[in-house]
Amino acid sequence: MIVATPGMGDYTNNPYGKESGFSYSFASQIQKLTKTNHIFGLQLGFESLSSKVLINGISSELMYLDGSKVSGETYLINHFFNLFPYIGKRFTLNPLDIDFTAGTDFGFCANSREQGKAEYYDSNITTNLTRNNPNLDFRLRAELIFYYKHVGISTGYSYGLTNYTPRVMGANFQEYSRLFRFGIIYKI
Repeated sequence: MIVATPGMGDYTNNPYGKESGFSYSFASQIQKLTKTNHIFGLQLGFESLSSKVLINGISSELMYLDGSKVSGETYLINHFFNLFPYIGKRFTLNPLDIDFTAGTDFGFCANSREQGKAEYYDSNITTNLTRNNPNLDFRLRAELIFYYKHVGISTGYSYGLTNYTPRVMGANFQEYSRLFRFGIIYKI
C-alpha cells in the first residue's frame, strides 16, 4: 500500500516484497586449492539487489482506495559491498571440475532506495526515497560451481540472518534476505 502524506512525501507502507526485481553483482575472488582438493577462499564484490511488491491500495487523510481501483508496484533497491570468506571441496568429473563452497556472506549496505508508482483513475502517486536498512546483512551462503577449463557456471543460495524490519510500523516484523544466485565465472 502506498501512503500519501500531504507535505511529508509519499511512501510504500511495506516495500519489502517477495518478488524479485532486476539484480546483478560483480566479484573477484582468490582461493587456494590443496593437494587433497580442499578449497579456502575469499570473495570481494558489489551487488545491486532489487525486490518488488505490488501496490494493493492508497491511503491518506482524505481517501482510501483498495486494490480494485489501484494498480502499481514498488521496487526496493539495495546496494551492497560484499565480503565472502569460504571453504569447500573440489570434485573432478572429467572434463569438469565441480566446486562446492560454503561460508558467511557479509553484505555492507551502501544505500537503499524505494521507487514506486501507483495509478488510480487518471492520477498517479510516485515514491522515490531513501530507506534505512541495516548497515550489515549477515548471510549463510553455499555455492556449486561447474568449471570447464577457465570458464565456469555458478549457482548458489544465501540465507540472510539480519532482520530488516524489527521496528517498522505496518510491516511484517520478520523480513530477511533470501537470494538465489546464478553466474558466469572466468578464472585466470
